[in-house]
This record gives sequence, structure tokens and C-alpha cells, in this order.
Amino acid sequence: MYGNIKILVSGNPNENLAKGINSVIPNCEFKSRSNVYDLTDKNTKEKFAQESLNFDHVILCSALWQFHQSLLLNLVHTTCQKNHKKGKIIVLGSSIDRVSKGTDWLYPIEKKPLRNIVNI
Repeated sequence: MYGNIKILVSGNPNENLAKGINSVIPNCEFKSRSNVYDLTDKNTKEKFAQESLNFDHVILCSALWQFHQSLLLNLVHTTCQKNHKKGKIIVLGSSIDRVSKGTDWLYPIEKKPLRNIVNI
């Protein structure tokens, strides 16, 4: 909770972007493999989306490959819309979708939907 705002974060509070969020915004609730939330699992993604209804803001910053971050974003957004939930969904991702290297061509492709969804 940040003031009276409840924040849910996808990510390990001891690593990467989530660690930075944890150091700046106290009392967020974090969900990741580190606390038995495998966000690549369909049922876990659905559970996360349902739980997001209990929060004012959701920050997605997990390092999820194979389109799982896009799928998670879609589930959270759809769940909020169906339940007339207002709030913010913040996606912290990569800007790699704007460039491509010959060795990692799939990674930028899977990040492009995140930018497209967020810009709607």
C-alpha cells in the first residue's frame, strides 16, 4: 500500500525492476515464482487477474517470455473491464521491440504486443 493506494506487482521484490519498485514504494504486494506464483501457468495468471480486483493499481514487470506478459496484461485488463474496476495498469517492459538483432528475433516480436495494448 502506498498511502491509501493498494498496489499489486508481478515480479520478485528482490530482483530487477521489482526490486527497484520495492525500494521506492513500500508495502506493495508482489507475486512471482519466488512466492509460488508461476505467472506462465494459465490458472495462476487467472488467479492473479482476479486478485488484481482488490488493488487500486497493478504494475506488471515480471521477466516473462513466450508472450506470457502480454497474456497476463490481457487477463488483468479484461477482468477489470468485466468487473467495472477502475484503476491503473502499469507495464514496465523492454524497448527491444523497436530494434532487432539476428540472434534474438523472437524476443522483440513478443514485446511488440505489450506496446500496442498499452497504447490503446
